[in-house]
Amino acid sequence: MYLLRVFATALPLRGIVASSRLILVFTLICFSALSAENIKFERQKIIVAHKTIEVELADTPEKLARGLMDRTNLAANEGMLFVFSDEQVRTFWMKNTYIPLAIGFFDKEKNLVDSQEMAPIKSSVEIPKTYQSKKPAKYVLEMNKGWFSKNKIPLKSKFSFVKKSSL
Repeated sequence: MYLLRVFATALPLRGIVASSRLILVFTLICFSALSAENIKFERQKIIVAHKTIEVELADTPEKLARGLMDRTNLAANEGMLFVFSDEQVRTFWMKNTYIPLAIGFFDKEKNLVDSQEMAPIKSSVEIPKTYQSKKPAKYVLEMNKGWFSKNKIPLKSKFSFVKKSSL
């Protein structure tokens, strides 16, 4: 029901056209939820400041929407890197996410512009809090809670992709 309210208020729709579009959007969400288990994330190593980590890349609309939903753990020094096509203020939420996370927002130059701690939801019916970047971001990194502070990763730190060696 919450999703219906979100889409009903987010889209400027009227009358029958509104109902048709709303039904279509809701159907697409349900369909994507059914196929979510088939999403495979590519793994890549990156260096954030001085720390090398392994991330799963969320770089398609399906992967960006799925993120770390329905996971119950995340290994140390592993995370998810969301890669967007443009740079803008980003808003994330913890829908169906049961792991306490730290989130880092990086601009198009791969500089850390904001980091926050995100609280997990307690149940699948809970409406999750949203977390908005303080500045525009093109990349978003989710790690275990406290990762940025524990590893002393300050604002303006850069990240880079580790080049894959060809054997």
